This record gives sequence, C-alpha cells and structure tokens, in this order.
Amino acid sequence: MYDTNILISFWREEKRNIHGNTTILNIIEFPKALLMKNLVVIYPNPDDLNLALKISKDLMKRGTPVDCVNIILAAIALNRDLIVVTKDRDFEFIKKVRPRLKVKVIKEEPN
Repeated sequence: MYDTNILISFWREEKRNIHGNTTILNIIEFPKALLMKNLVVIYPNPDDLNLALKISKDLMKRGTPVDCVNIILAAIALNRDLIVVTKDRDFEFIKKVRPRLKVKVIKEEPN
C-alpha cells in the first residue's frame, strides 16, 4: 500500500500505471494520484479507526507521537495484511508498538 511520498515519486517519474493500493487520505494529500491507472483506493472503516486510536495511545505512552494519517494508514495495512511502501520513518515507530506491521522503507536517493 503506497504512502503519499511514494505516489509523488511515481508522479515525478511520470509513472501513471500503478498496480497497488493507497488510501483516500493519501489521495486527499495528493489528488493527482487519481489520474494514475490501476491504483485501488481504500477507505478506512470503523475497525481501522479504532485500531488507529489504540496505536496512537501506545505511541503517546512511548513518547513517540506520529502523524495521524500515517497511523490510520498503518491500521488499514494491519487490518488487511498489506505492506506499507513509504519513505517515511514514522512507520518504524509504529512498528515498535505493532510489530506485525509490514513496512518497506524506500531510502531517498541523493541528488
């Protein structure tokens, strides 16, 4: 499941035929992604939001709060057994409180 930063990278690389998933929250952050073909948009359901709240509480207890969009994205991925593809290190903090989260962090290439 693609995070917003990956969708932006695809756009900059002029990749428009993307096979995979993202969330409506990522689309709101980067609406141009709607022009990409074969991208499935997932909407969070109440179970996703309840899990996101639990993750957020656990992160606050550890002293590592994370952006709410990333928490909801992680909850969606956990509930559907999807891999989050991102450039964002926030997911490493989430993984510490939810080790079952599957994340592939893509490192930024130097200019």
